[in-house]
Amino acid sequence: MRPPALPTLALLVVASCLAGCPDGPPRATGPGERDRAGAETAGRPELRLLLLSDPAGVLEPCGCTSRPLGGVDRLVASARRLAGEGVPTVLLVAGDAFTGAPEEKGPPPPGADAEAHARQVARWRREVFAEALARTGLLAATWGPADLALPEPERAALAERSGGRWFEARGVHGALLAAGGRKLGLVVVGPDGTLEAARRQAAKLRSEGARLVVALAVARRPALARRLAGLPEVDVALFGGAHRPRPLPPDEVGGGLFVHAGRHLQGLAVVDLVGIERDGAWVARGPWRRRLERERLETRIEDLTGRIEQWEREGRPPEQLAPQRQRLEALRAELAKLDEEGPAPPRYASVRWVELGPEAGGDPETRRSLDDLARRIDEANRQAYADWRPAPAPPGAPRYVGAARCGSCHEAAHAWWRGTPHGRAYATLEQRHKAFHLECVGCHVTGYGEPGGSTVTHVEGLQNVGCEVCHGPGSAHAARPETPPVRGRQVPESVCVRCHNEEHSDRFDYRSYLARLRAPGHGLPAPDQGVEAPKAGQAGPEQVH
Repeated sequence: MRPPALPTLALLVVASCLAGCPDGPPRATGPGERDRAGAETAGRPELRLLLLSDPAGVLEPCGCTSRPLGGVDRLVASARRLAGEGVPTVLLVAGDAFTGAPEEKGPPPPGADAEAHARQVARWRREVFAEALARTGLLAATWGPADLALPEPERAALAERSGGRWFEARGVHGALLAAGGRKLGLVVVGPDGTLEAARRQAAKLRSEGARLVVALAVARRPALARRLAGLPEVDVALFGGAHRPRPLPPDEVGGGLFVHAGRHLQGLAVVDLVGIERDGAWVARGPWRRRLERERLETRIEDLTGRIEQWEREGRPPEQLAPQRQRLEALRAELAKLDEEGPAPPRYASVRWVELGPEAGGDPETRRSLDDLARRIDEANRQAYADWRPAPAPPGAPRYVGAARCGSCHEAAHAWWRGTPHGRAYATLEQRHKAFHLECVGCHVTGYGEPGGSTVTHVEGLQNVGCEVCHGPGSAHAARPETPPVRGRQVPESVCVRCHNEEHSDRFDYRSYLARLRAPGHGLPAPDQGVEAPKAGQAGPEQVH
């Protein structure tokens, strides 16, 4: 048991500090990265916790971002690699395990049969996710608020497929589990659970022989998990339930550890514990903590430097500036010594963030399951939505005619477009057996769900991101060229961000992307005016959705 709460060592870090780079959370320098100072002074960890928050049943990333993160095949591969390093390893999940991800884009297919089919497809996805969890050696997980909406028989079947112990995120639950030859006390606290009930449950587990107590806190805000970490009876509190896109900084709270792992399998929080059998407060160490601390110090140094320069311009007397300069030097000295963590304390946790990026590899068996599922969903959707035709355009309103019709007059622009990623968007779905996946097709065709446009199974002539996605349905302009396109040549940003949003196009910048869409015959003089046409794809955007 830990002694009474010690002063909190808080990290005053804004959420953007988590990124470390524009593309996401801080990256581990390698698959086996460890806390160097701890490894040198204290030897091997005694137990390794792999922690997930709100995976929400997300099987794989969209694939449209610059560096797609996530995927159950990467989770399985990483969990097996980390468990194969000779350290007892367990996986714990807090928050919504199977549901709660953003809904699919586009209008829902009509009809009760389509709704029943969509529910069946969702069950297939959850089953594949459960089987992947079983390959990780899952120890325990929660049914989060969104999961609890699933029928109880289905939850029971998923629990059996995935292994481990499952707990409803309601009230307070406790269990004594085996982890690495030790008794691990697990406390699950739902949004309606109380801190006092959690404390009593943790104390009971301690009395039953638990040397380590981990709390899985499911709530909309991290305050509950932080308070749990501050209890003398709790060692580690994992926060889930809020579906926050970025992991919060690991923190010491009253001698315990607060940990959050983002959402949707973008990465794992890995906690290596040393000194479990000793008494005392837990100290967070490791490269992730140092990175965050460096960001905090650099921000404070930059801010104080700017204020001192301002005070000098204002003519402040030297006796007022001297203490501020001393503060600045102290911060710089602290920054310089940041990587010198010194001797390891009696109890510490090396906390790191392991991104599930492309370099993580993938488990072959899980990858085959994902590919089989993609084919099964593609064929099932093709049949289920065969009669879902686009609504006709209202009388007198323009309808979609397709890029080929536009090319009959705009030859140079059409030739250029065919070589861009926009002009090949539909083929990327066909290659991955996702041409009929509702969450994908809307950003790879023209006029999806629009009157006179396309649906998931009726895309004839409207495959790819064609001219009319930006300029509007073109039948009136095609019939009478003097009739201007619906949106004209100035395409508003609101049209682009329907697909080029943060979730799927992390590097999208409206002005720079718009500039890359200028080509001979498309914003620039046509080739017959003496300008050489670019090679196919030369002026196209980097990513297509």
